[in-house]
Formats: sequence, structure tokens, C-alpha cells
Amino acid sequence: MRDAEALGYAGRYQRLAPVVEATHDLAAMSAITLGSSLRTLSPSQRREFFATFRELSVSTYASRFDGYSGETFAVLGQSESSRPDRVTVDSRLTKANGDEVRFQYQMRRRQDRWRIINVVVDGVSDLATKRAEYRSIMKQEGFAPLISKIEDQIERARTKSKN
Repeated sequence: MRDAEALGYAGRYQRLAPVVEATHDLAAMSAITLGSSLRTLSPSQRREFFATFRELSVSTYASRFDGYSGETFAVLGQSESSRPDRVTVDSRLTKANGDEVRFQYQMRRRQDRWRIINVVVDGVSDLATKRAEYRSIMKQEGFAPLISKIEDQIERARTKSKN
């Protein structure tokens, strides 16, 4: 965030892409998002969906981390799940004006590494929101309109960013 202005959107995207890929289980997130609709896709459509989902995930972070004005981040604790491969990490972002944003990372251990599979802000699951929206589009309109909708979201993230 401290280098956000100097980097611009494209620089932030490049810097954040390997971090997001290392910390998020994007394959699991994309599969969970589409659920059973994933089975209806051809292998090339699956690859296209995964690549587009990955791009949306990185572009969202690149758009949101567009400046620094004294924000701080803190991990508040974690809670175990009934499943040994799951944990929830409670976190807080404190803005310069003192306002706090509390959120949770839902994580899963895969191949001895913990990776994010969902982010919950103010009780709202990003994955559940995408899942409801994307499945509805797939059911009512099909694959091509879904990809188009996600590409529109990517473009909005790119143009929303102030640099």
C-alpha cells in the first residue's frame, strides 16, 4: 500500500499476483464458486473460468490497495473448525482515522500449507456472494455471459483505481 501511487494499478497487480496465488487457494475457490456447474464445462472452459477468476481476485486487491495513509493490519486470533484442515483467522484493518474493518480469513490446509479459501467481511462471505451470483448467471444465461460479467468486474476494478 505504501508504494501504491508510484506503482499504479498495473504495478500493484504485478506485485500482488504472486502473493495472492501463494496465499489463496484459487483453484478451490473457483470450484466452490461454480459448484456442480463446473461439471458441465469443457476442460477449456474450466481453464478459462479459472484464469478469469484468478484475474478478478488479483485485480480486486490491486484496486483496493490504492494508497496508504497510516492503515494498520492485525491478526486478532484464530478459531479451529470441527475439521482439522480448516481454521478461521480473525483480523482487523485500522484506518488512519481510527475506523476499523474486521474480517475473517477462512483457511484450509492443503499439502501442508494453509491457504485462504474465503474472506468474510461484516458477516458477508465473498465466496457465498459470488457463488449465488455466478450460479444464477450460469443457470439462466450460460458460460459466455458469466465470463463477460466477470471481465466487466475486472475492468471496473482496473478503472476504479485512482492510478
